[in-house]
Amino acid sequence: MDAGDWPQVSPWAILSAAAERDGDRKPRLLACAWCHHILDRLPPSHPSPGVSAAWLRDVIAAAERVADGPAVPPGLKAVELPDVRANDGSAKLPEVPAAAMVRWLTYSPGSFEPALFEDMPAVAERVLASDSAADWYSAFEHRQREFNDLILDVFGPVPAPPSIDPAWRTWNDGTVPKLALTVYDDRRFDLLPILADALEESGCDHAGILAHCRGSGRHVRGCWVVDLILEKM
Repeated sequence: MDAGDWPQVSPWAILSAAAERDGDRKPRLLACAWCHHILDRLPPSHPSPGVSAAWLRDVIAAAERVADGPAVPPGLKAVELPDVRANDGSAKLPEVPAAAMVRWLTYSPGSFEPALFEDMPAVAERVLASDSAADWYSAFEHRQREFNDLILDVFGPVPAPPSIDPAWRTWNDGTVPKLALTVYDDRRFDLLPILADALEESGCDHAGILAHCRGSGRHVRGCWVVDLILEKM
């Protein structure tokens, strides 16, 4: 299966199956990856009135700590959008797009629902401020495909990923997990082809694992191969 097959396969069904398998860590990392994806493509202006891209990146960083930590950091519980109001005190916008981004990132552990992510591509279009109504659907379709690519990278094969041979982790003084940890901690996704070479030298002959590391698709924190090696799934 590749991203081109997903219009015929419900991403929400895949998210449901994967959440049952993996819990809410990967959905939260998917949300973080998608918000990074949006912010990396913003025009040189704020994503919505009163909200800065730098502030949202801080929220993303906190959410990533939640995904990998045992508890919600105190600072994340206090995250609120800046008050966006007109001069008469009425709400200028009932919900700015950034509010939805924060909601994806800060749901309570154990409360993930696939429907939470259903509006992600549409909100991306609002954040990126596409002004042409005629072009909206094609832009939305493109965002949906980008989102599906991230789902494939984070969740991998459903219902079950392949297993990792323990010998691959111990080969050459732990080269494979050391590389995987660098990829994960430092977002060095450019090292994935090198990780594939190391896996192959360690004895890995799984075509799906090697192809994913060497593929040209987008990789993010939570990539299923890196998570397998680091025993995060």
